[in-house]
Amino acid sequence: MRAKGAEVTIFCQRQGPRKKEEYVEGVRIVRFSRQFDRKVLGLPNKLRNLFLTHKVPHDHAWYFHLLYILRIAHRIRREGFDLIHLVQHPEFAPWLRLLNPHSKIVWSVHAVLYTYLLEGHMESWGRSVDGIVTVSRFVAETLQKQFPSLAPKCQVRYNAVDTEVFKPLPEKDVEEVRARFSIKGEKVVLFAGKLTPEKGLHVLIHAMKRVIRQYPHVKLLIAGKFVILPPNPRAYLFPQTGEAERLKKNYPGFLKELAEDIQEHVTFAGFIPHQELASLYNLADLFVHPVLCEDAFPNAVLEAMACEVPVIASRTGGIPESVVEGQTGLLINPGDEGMLAEAMMRLLQDEGLRRKMGKEGRRRVAQRFNLERSTEVLFNLYQSILRPACPIKAEGGEDKAVEIR
Repeated sequence: MRAKGAEVTIFCQRQGPRKKEEYVEGVRIVRFSRQFDRKVLGLPNKLRNLFLTHKVPHDHAWYFHLLYILRIAHRIRREGFDLIHLVQHPEFAPWLRLLNPHSKIVWSVHAVLYTYLLEGHMESWGRSVDGIVTVSRFVAETLQKQFPSLAPKCQVRYNAVDTEVFKPLPEKDVEEVRARFSIKGEKVVLFAGKLTPEKGLHVLIHAMKRVIRQYPHVKLLIAGKFVILPPNPRAYLFPQTGEAERLKKNYPGFLKELAEDIQEHVTFAGFIPHQELASLYNLADLFVHPVLCEDAFPNAVLEAMACEVPVIASRTGGIPESVVEGQTGLLINPGDEGMLAEAMMRLLQDEGLRRKMGKEGRRRVAQRFNLERSTEVLFNLYQSILRPACPIKAEGGEDKAVEIR
């Protein structure tokens, strides 16, 4: 955005010893603490949830981050930004509009989970914004169907990856990762992402047991940390085997117990820093994303494709917009461990098909999901929203934009 003549500031949460304000690669970052909001304003929500069956997630209750967003909204008003880009948190929009009536507001929607939990509020919050950016056509169509009044404001801007970072690497750059996880010639099946029930790791482990009977020289590498998300029956599609309560109460323990009889074939790698992920993808022979919920448009799938790794993913949400069945990977029915096992075995036994799909996957990412294209789409949206009141200048002037996270 700076290259296109915009002055950009990012307002976000302050965590740990980070500076309150600094410039990173020419972009000003201003951080605000949420400690008061978490400790004090979170108490009413906890008390309310003791008595109500329908629970709004605590970090989306209108009052929970009230001090945080009011401080940011006041700072924006004082500095006079032309455009405010709100990432998630639609409950912030009315406060931003109240204190900044002349600024344009764009809201990014990265998931449909909270449109279900917050459906009683979404349209009123949406009236406070001038544009809505969704990460996939699936998310846009979900919003348009559920909230028709928001339909004219929706525009798709796909997630994107840096193809100069996520790319095929020479073997010498992968050797350290291979040694760290004791990979000695085995085929590697990789999962990378949050370790939560709706990601379907239990389905993957069940499928892996079937695969090992036919292909014993295979390892499953699971990268990511366990995260607790708010319960939601539409997001957590548990198998009808009596496992639901165990999945919700102790998912880490459940997964490790499930993998106990094939533990020599399964490695829980834990959290992997983003800068190391490219090496991890290059270690893999195939990438599996067996999600059970309506996943909006997972970046991990794009990153694997950019590294020329064929993908097996669930046919749900926005995933079919990235993975082309039979060309860049294989799509399976969510929760179908038999279908997943068959897809894994098909690719494991056919190196030529893996390579063909891998190359096609990278070509697709490089053409459709690159950073340059994504930035251009966003900039054009900014132009269309700003032009009536504040024309974009080709040269000689800057518009001020702020992003709130």
